[in-house]
Amino acid sequence: MISRRAFAGGALSAAVALQLPARARAQGGAALGSALNAIAAYAEAHRRYYGLPGLTLGLSLPDGTSRTLDFGYADTAARTPVGPQTLFQVGSLSKLINAALLQQLAAEGRFAFTDRVSALLPDIPLPTGNGIQVQHLLDHVAGLPADAPLRPEGGLWTAYAPGQHWHYSNTGYVILGKLAEKVGGKPLAELLEARIFAPLGMSHTVGAIRAADRVRYATGYQPAEGEPYIPGDPLAPARWIDEDDAAGGVASTADDMSKLMRSLADAAQGRGGLGLPPALARVFTSHAVPSDVPDMTYGNALMHVGADGRSYLHHTGGMVGFSSSFHLDTASGVAAFESANIGYLAEYRPRLLTRFAADALTNALAGKAPPAAPPLGVVLAVPAAYTGRFSGPGGTFEVRAS
Repeated sequence: MISRRAFAGGALSAAVALQLPARARAQGGAALGSALNAIAAYAEAHRRYYGLPGLTLGLSLPDGTSRTLDFGYADTAARTPVGPQTLFQVGSLSKLINAALLQQLAAEGRFAFTDRVSALLPDIPLPTGNGIQVQHLLDHVAGLPADAPLRPEGGLWTAYAPGQHWHYSNTGYVILGKLAEKVGGKPLAELLEARIFAPLGMSHTVGAIRAADRVRYATGYQPAEGEPYIPGDPLAPARWIDEDDAAGGVASTADDMSKLMRSLADAAQGRGGLGLPPALARVFTSHAVPSDVPDMTYGNALMHVGADGRSYLHHTGGMVGFSSSFHLDTASGVAAFESANIGYLAEYRPRLLTRFAADALTNALAGKAPPAAPPLGVVLAVPAAYTGRFSGPGGTFEVRAS
């Protein structure tokens, strides 16, 4: 854990450099040390700027080296620091894990991605005569709503024909979890443990979020006064919700997620990973369809994004009390994962930090200095245009230049 005292006392460089394993120092030398220092400083800036109770950051290098940096508190009231075994709910990053599980099951001939979902799961009330295939659900192009219950009164509905338009659907992944259970013959959490977590050594990861395990988790927080949330506003413990579906039922540690990132990098770079042989792993990680987000394609629970000549596999996850993200540079194989115990209502996603961390480490492997850290918050072109006194039926307030 990098403490505030280490930053204030000028001991940051030593505190981080001591955490760098010998083989990583040999691989990148001083450049890797500088990258870790920059990442730690940016992570602490994130925590302070956004008012995060705590965060955990997992970094993975191509040679298998990984490093976890923890900041802040798992429980602010008890002043319990985030630790190496503290569980964080990873939200929609669960979708990638479940998509890999389904790829394994399909490879065994238990179903085909072109199979109609209604034929595989006739008890799911999809629209009559629909043509939704398994791959449509994996890519969010099935036409289903984002967060409808699985069995609403009158059945599920679609807004467009399968494959016609991209629309993010948690409901679609809940259905995929039911498919995995049916063809796998076991509860989803047991399938994930046997096929993903145990083989990768993810010994602290769980495939179902249960109140019985609550003592293992960081306390999740959400804005105490609702929306809109301004960084620094008071936070309160978030409501606990059990979750066991494929859309967001996984909880993990940064160290375990680094193991997942290492396997994902192997899969993307043609070595095989995620329990898949090389050819199948490459297909899994490269398949993508257009999305409605500029400069992003999507496939098999992976966002494919690029910037400054680099290409990444990426995803974010938001839960009631947690927010997560990862970036994996497909060329260098470097990956970064972060989770913070603050919920999606705070409008926080760690994507700035995970991309910066991936870029800093990729630069270091090439002997380059870390890039400039992206600014936090919105940078206004003309700040003076927003200052002044504003009045309305609910009262008056003033915006002043800082």
